[in-house]
Amino acid sequence: MYKQVYNFKEVHIGTFDGEHIYNFSGEIILRIDGNEAYTTEIPTQLIGIFEKNNVIGLDGSLLFNMKD
Repeated sequence: MYKQVYNFKEVHIGTFDGEHIYNFSGEIILRIDGNEAYTTEIPTQLIGIFEKNNVIGLDGSLLFNMKD
């Protein structure tokens, strides 16, 4: 079952399938690889760390939260 994804403002923005975050149009907006979060553009960029259903930015700020 997909988790629901919320941004740092607690706005529901999409779903998480365990590897990718999708927006409501079905586009992949972020890839989770282990405990690292990457953009989908080429070349990909590390934007944060994935831990405990949260994506924490490299500056320590909350970017995304996943909930059941």
